[in-house]
Amino acid sequence: MNDIQFQTDDADEFAPRASAARSPSFSDRLIAWGIAKNQQQAQYILIGFAIAVLILAYFIYSFLTASPAPPPEPLVG
Repeated sequence: MNDIQFQTDDADEFAPRASAARSPSFSDRLIAWGIAKNQQQAQYILIGFAIAVLILAYFIYSFLTASPAPPPEPLVG
């Protein structure tokens, strides 16, 4: 029972492969386009953009779900 051996062909089989092509992230694209100077600034821009989208979505939702104004009272006189 002590003769158990494991194959060690791939020492780290769960590590990402070096040959796999990595697509550029949004922050990489912001840097490439010249909008941001570094990775941290690009992430701040993306966070600000996400917050602006959430605020815009809130205003659109509140505008679409607002109840219409009640009809005016008839003039009696």
